[in-house]
Amino acid sequence: MERRAVGSTPEAVAVFLHPRPVGELHGIGSAQQRTLTTYGVHTIGLLANLPEATVQRVLGGMDAL
Repeated sequence: MERRAVGSTPEAVAVFLHPRPVGELHGIGSAQQRTLTTYGVHTIGLLANLPEATVQRVLGGMDAL
């Protein structure tokens, strides 16, 4: 895994995280990654922009977050 410094502003963090694959997000396992990609959610940015209620429905409730 490549290591690099990321700025501390919310914008800098978003620029770094949003294009990364959703499976790299801590807490997203292989089953959740498959589910998300089935719905076309391939990146952390796409996941971040979904309404919370949609994510809960797709991943199975509050425990999935």
